[in-house]
Amino acid sequence: MRNRSSRACRPGLDTVNALARFIAEHGGLGAALLDHCDDDLEEGREALEDRYLGTMPALMIMCRR
Repeated sequence: MRNRSSRACRPGLDTVNALARFIAEHGGLGAALLDHCDDDLEEGREALEDRYLGTMPALMIMCRR
C-alpha cells in the first residue's frame, strides 16, 4: 500500500516538464539556478531575465566595443 502523504510531496508531470524545458533551454546555468532557487521556476526565470548579466568573457567583449 502506498503512503498518500509522500504522494502529495511529489511534483506533477506538468511541473517536471516545465523544469526539464527550462534546463534544456538554459543548460547548466538553468540547472544551477533551479538548484539555488529550490526548484522555483518563476524565481529562476526572474533571475535570468532581471539579474543575470552574462558570463565574464561576454561582458569583456561588450566593454571593448
